[in-house]
Order: sequence, then structure tokens, then C-alpha cells
Amino acid sequence: MDTMKSRLSVLLLLILAHHIFRSTASIIHQTSGNATAKDLEQLQANLLSKYSKDNLPVFNLSDTVFVQMRMYILSINDLDEVSGTVTLSAGFNLLWHDYRLEWTPSDYEGLATVRFKSSNSVWTPGIVMITSAENLKPIPTSDFPALVTSSGDVSVSSGQLLKSSCNLEMTKFPMDFHTCSLVMTPWGYYMRDMQLQALSSTFDLNFFTPNGEWDLVSTDVSNYTEYGDAFSMLAFTMVLSRRSAYYTISLIIPLWLLCCVGPFTFLVPTGDRLGFMMNVYLSLAVYMTLVSDNLPKISLSMPGLSYFLLMAICYSVGLVFAVIFINRYEDIDDVNEFPSWLRKLLRWTKKKKNNAVGSKKDTSDNRVAALDPDQENSEYRFPEEVSKSDVLNFIDKSMFTGSTLVLLGMSAWYYFAFQY
Repeated sequence: MDTMKSRLSVLLLLILAHHIFRSTASIIHQTSGNATAKDLEQLQANLLSKYSKDNLPVFNLSDTVFVQMRMYILSINDLDEVSGTVTLSAGFNLLWHDYRLEWTPSDYEGLATVRFKSSNSVWTPGIVMITSAENLKPIPTSDFPALVTSSGDVSVSSGQLLKSSCNLEMTKFPMDFHTCSLVMTPWGYYMRDMQLQALSSTFDLNFFTPNGEWDLVSTDVSNYTEYGDAFSMLAFTMVLSRRSAYYTISLIIPLWLLCCVGPFTFLVPTGDRLGFMMNVYLSLAVYMTLVSDNLPKISLSMPGLSYFLLMAICYSVGLVFAVIFINRYEDIDDVNEFPSWLRKLLRWTKKKKNNAVGSKKDTSDNRVAALDPDQENSEYRFPEEVSKSDVLNFIDKSMFTGSTLVLLGMSAWYYFAFQY
């Protein structure tokens, strides 16, 4: 049974292959017939004998030439944040009708198409990219062949390296998105003379090679009307997003971890705090010099990460001054020399802690202590005066908590303001 199925499958494949071969042969025969090289040369000579490539391919001068256009992108070569330009390799497919290039295939042994080695032999639309960051030059067509059919349809496929200006928004770096538009127009022709039409609403990505730094999110082709309707324009728009894994791993996470070390300065023994904090500050300063080369050097829309780096430096400097301030209190022997507001705050904190401890052991005694905090016989009442170690420990805990909250606030502000 399996043998019969395999034989039947082979037979069907042979029949299908034979049908495709006959269809292809029929198409080739209809296209070229029995034409020879002499027929082709005669056709080319007849088409160009009285042909003028300086005039529009219209019989009535009031008619409009419609040029259909398709763009296929090959690769994204570079996006320069400083100059605001994008460089890419792209190709274009241009289609239009030229009534002067029509002929009857039967007059030339069935020859239905002719190819000119250089499209400079026939009229071509001078299409210019007006968003070019270099000299305004028409899309090159003279170096590429032109394919002409017997009905007068002309097709030219060309390619070149494009460098276009692009309005970049860097505030969300390194998770930024950019929209770049390449605007094409037939230079020197009004809308009534020539109009561009899109063959597709998106780019052709069949030959696209992905870029290691930039991801092509979406593409769009539409009419461009920013300069009015006097000229026909097509905008080839693409949305690019940066692949942020490299910057996240090598830039953002190490920077945030360095900042996280700062609050732990207040848990280090007193004699080593200043040296520890200075090492953290110097490490952050050295790290900033290393990562500055990876940040876009622009002022129009500065990356939010630049602001976070500035805040991180100010944060570290503030911690250095805080350590110096605390070390100054180490030389105080009399607890009364500490600020009175600090001692009052510490007494109030200790009383709150005392009341909380007392409430767990004896609810009734806790109620009495709450009604009369100055009662001398209260079992859980702390002394009115505080020691030097109590004050210093209170300062350390407060600075650790405060600096941690400041760091969390900085991180939340950066995320919601520039990344969310």
C-alpha cells in the first residue's frame, strides 16, 4: 500500500513539473518568439531614432505623468545622534508609462520586452530626496538598466547609500525611539506635471539585513503635504528603536549599584567612614568619565541619564559632607552640647518605643503611662537624659534611612520621567 502511494506521489509530481515546464516555455515563447539579436537591435534603433529624453512622456501637454515608486531597504548603516542623521542602504523601483516606447511585438518576431543597458537612453524622472544631509542629487538611474515593455511601460530599479537628516529625541536614551522620514519629490515639476504614487504602503523588507544596535519597528509610505499641494511628495517613514540590553547591563545597572553603596557608609565604623565614602565618590567619578563616551553629546534633547548622573554626583557629594558633619560630633564629650531639638526628638522617640514595649507586657500599666508620662514609678519609662552613643546611633540610623529614601526617589523620578 505504501509503495502504491509513493508511486502515485511521484507520478503526480512528474505531471505537475511537466505542466509548469510547458507553461513556462509558453510564456517564454510568447515573450521572445523567434526574435534574434538583429531584431532587438532594430527595435532599439527604431524606438530611439526620433526619441527626445528631455520632454515629458505625454502626448497632450496638459496630461500628468504618474510615477509609481517602491522602496526596499537593505540595511541601516548608522544613526548619528550628534549630527542628527541616519545612513542606510536602499533601493528604489520606479514605474511609469511612455507612449513613445510602444511597438507591436509581431513586427519584431514576437519581441515583447527590450532592456536598455543604461536608463540614460530614455526619459527618467529626476526624483530628489529633499531631506538629504548631503548634496541634493537625483536618485541615480543612469547606471542601472531600464526595462521597457511593448505597451510602453518603463521600469528602472536603482540603489544607493542614503544619508538623511532625522529629528532625534534622546530624552529616553538608551530606550529611545526615533521616527525618520525620507521625503522624495520630482525636482522641478509641479503637481500638474508629475505625481508620485506609492506601489506599497510599507517598505519592501525582503532584502533587509538587521542591525546590531537598531531595531526596525515599523515602516510607512504616505503622501507628504507639509509644504502644501503644489508639489507631489512621498514620505518614506521608519520607526527605529535602540537595542538597550548593552547599555542596561554595562551602564545603568552598575551606576545604580554604585549609588546603592552610599547609604551603607553610615553602618561602617566611625573611623573608616570618610575614607569609605571618598572611595565610593571617586569610583563614581571615574565611572562617569568612562561612560561619557557612550552618551550622546547633544544639548537640544539631553538624555535623562545625563541628569541622573549629575544627581548621582550631587548625591555622593552630599553624603561626603554628611560624614564630615557626623565626625564633628565624635569629639563632643558633653551630651548637652548637641542641639536641643535633636535631644528632644530622641527623647520623644525613646518614649514612643518605651510605650510600645510596655503595651505588649502590661496593657494596664501602658494606659497609666500614656495618661501620665512623667510618673516616676513607671516601669517602662526611659530616663529623661540621653547619652552620647544614643545620639550618634540615632543620627546614623536617620542618615541611613534618609539617604536610602533619597536614592529611591531619584530612581523613581528617572524611571517615570524618562523611561515610563
